[in-house]
Amino acid sequence: MDYQRLIDEFVAMSRKILSPALTGIYLHGSLAMGCFNPLKSDIDLIVVLERGVTEKQKRDFMEQVVALNGRAPAKGLELSLVKREHCSPFVYPTPYELHFSPAHLRWFREDPDGYIQRMKRYRPGFGGAFYCHQPVWNCAVWRRNRQGIWRSAQRGLYGQHLVRYRKRGSGY
Repeated sequence: MDYQRLIDEFVAMSRKILSPALTGIYLHGSLAMGCFNPLKSDIDLIVVLERGVTEKQKRDFMEQVVALNGRAPAKGLELSLVKREHCSPFVYPTPYELHFSPAHLRWFREDPDGYIQRMKRYRPGFGGAFYCHQPVWNCAVWRRNRQGIWRSAQRGLYGQHLVRYRKRGSGY
């Protein structure tokens, strides 16, 4: 499967639905680190917003994400929308505006409005993803300008991130 094409379509869709709030889209996880296995890995993305987006934008975005997820690897797409203000300076645990993983697919299909209203939380496991981005700037699949948005995340957060994934049996 050509995952670059899937990512390119995700970027185009995100730019169409989330602009002008969209600041950048960043790949993290196994695909970014070069250890991707299509049978065991998902495609992890962080979508950074300058400001929040409307419920309608979130619903339109989620409908397209669900469609793209059908063409993703076996474990699907996993992504979160976060505000830039929580990236620089880094906020831990990281609040997100919206999150998707295939584990939530049924919930979204059965109650899309409820999902969008309630899927705004904190994600402690984000520490590692944010820490990883500091030296790996080529993980940006799209960004509004060349200015980086990431500020230093505490080194210990990366270890916490890996421990959480090991405990739940992720592909790391």
